[in-house]
Amino acid sequence: MAYANLYRPDRLFLPQQRLTAFAETVPTPFYLYHEEGIRKSAQLICGSFRWAPEHLALFPISANSCPQVLRIFREAGFGALARSVQELALARSCGFSEIAFHTAAMTPEAVRAVKDAPCTVIFDSPAQIEAMEGRFPARCALRYHPEKEPGRSAAAVLRHKSGMDRAQILDAVRILSAAGVEEIGLHCHIDGNPGEEFYPAAADMAFSLAQEVFLGTGIRFAFVDPGGGIGLRREADRGMVQLSRVGALVRERYEASFGAGYRPAIWTEFGRCAVARHGLLICRVTEIRERTRVYAILDASTGQLPDLLLGGARHPISVVGTCSKNGRRVYSVHGCTPDVREILCDRAILPVLSPGKLLAIRDAGAYCESMQIPRCMGPACGSYLYTEDGSFVPTA
Repeated sequence: MAYANLYRPDRLFLPQQRLTAFAETVPTPFYLYHEEGIRKSAQLICGSFRWAPEHLALFPISANSCPQVLRIFREAGFGALARSVQELALARSCGFSEIAFHTAAMTPEAVRAVKDAPCTVIFDSPAQIEAMEGRFPARCALRYHPEKEPGRSAAAVLRHKSGMDRAQILDAVRILSAAGVEEIGLHCHIDGNPGEEFYPAAADMAFSLAQEVFLGTGIRFAFVDPGGGIGLRREADRGMVQLSRVGALVRERYEASFGAGYRPAIWTEFGRCAVARHGLLICRVTEIRERTRVYAILDASTGQLPDLLLGGARHPISVVGTCSKNGRRVYSVHGCTPDVREILCDRAILPVLSPGKLLAIRDAGAYCESMQIPRCMGPACGSYLYTEDGSFVPTA
């Protein structure tokens, strides 16, 4: 395995002296979110799709369920995407006026929840449509599972359980239209990918199906959501995905697909790229063990970074207050529980560590705090918002 040289000492969103001083006043580990960075990210997403008719940006609550973070997106004009009854309740409590609800299992509890308050229901299968017993909200959407996805093998696509095929979509459109649903949308089940060409290609597939449905049924989709979003690039030499370019490429495909008489709205749901880089997990080294390798044991756990445990995600590490390029060592960085899977970074090249050293694990703004895994029995973890005036505000 190649060395995971993920040391980035110069990319924190606040002065390291400020972070060091604050970490002396609260226990580690804790999450730290950057208010200004999140606001700018929200503005960039909206600006990249300003050309789109009636563009609605949705923020997936599963990406970050911190109420303060959610309110930032609400203030920026975002809607919320909820994937459970609990997330639906959280979206309502945070004041979102536009909420889309999608779940893999339309339980009686979920049916009651979507009937109690207005929201857009995204149906995952024909059985979910039947579960509504003919009582539909004014706006619904159908989740499409394409036979192919850009950049993914056919076998990987077939393993997904979510979404409907083309024939099911056509049948479902007719059912919802006959039931008097005022607006029907198309939502694609396409996973995020860290590339500028991926999302426009996914959008092109969605636009093509929208036209096919129109020609086959005469029914127009009110909006199209290509789904998925954009992941994070890990290669330091390739830089970040340029959302403005992504928006321009989607626009080209939109204008090639739709004429003046049929212009569906565009919905987007960028989650990871909206917040991941604006969050840190702050922790300390508790012990250095020299065996066949040099192990750095932290007071944090993979339970605070569940993508590491489930998918092997790589989170770059900064050693706070250390900028020297000399005297680095190779460490296997591990969490604090005895679980053999508690590997946060294997063979990372870092400055010399010692007990008490403060580390900042980056890209922790998305799918970290909101998806902590209780069975890992990790330590209690605080959460704070680094505000635009330089204050640290608890989020709980």
